[in-house]
Amino acid sequence: MTNVATFKSSRNPSTALVTIEDMTAREVLLMHTKIKKGGRGAVTAFIENETSYEGYPQYYYQLKKKGVAPIKPRGAKVQELTYVENLEGRIKKLEMEIHAVRVTPSQRALNILSSHMNEIGHRSRVFLCQLISRDTATLTAKQDKWLSDLEARFL
Repeated sequence: MTNVATFKSSRNPSTALVTIEDMTAREVLLMHTKIKKGGRGAVTAFIENETSYEGYPQYYYQLKKKGVAPIKPRGAKVQELTYVENLEGRIKKLEMEIHAVRVTPSQRALNILSSHMNEIGHRSRVFLCQLISRDTATLTAKQDKWLSDLEARFL
């Protein structure tokens, strides 16, 4: 077995300050991240001066053997799940949007006006009456927002 290469170091491990083989995986990870925070060239200086390894391959091989992966993962980050506080409100809003697609704007205005005639102000009543009298299939963005706000408030 003379042709088999090993990653054992030719340095004397007894004189090295740090030997990864004697540390736990948690200790190795903490040590490596602390060293990386030292900036550019900190890992190289650490490997050359304080370990029994002769270069990057041996050092990272030992890290890999311990189960520590100090390399940045590739790909997209896992998105954190967000908690929806007002789920009922969102469901109601979606139901209103689905209902709004099926019903014409004049029918929506008529429903609001007939059910809440006394509670609606003068300008809103005039707006709703104009929508009913025109009976158009589409609304401008401003009109749609006004009608949606009235529906949210009164229905």
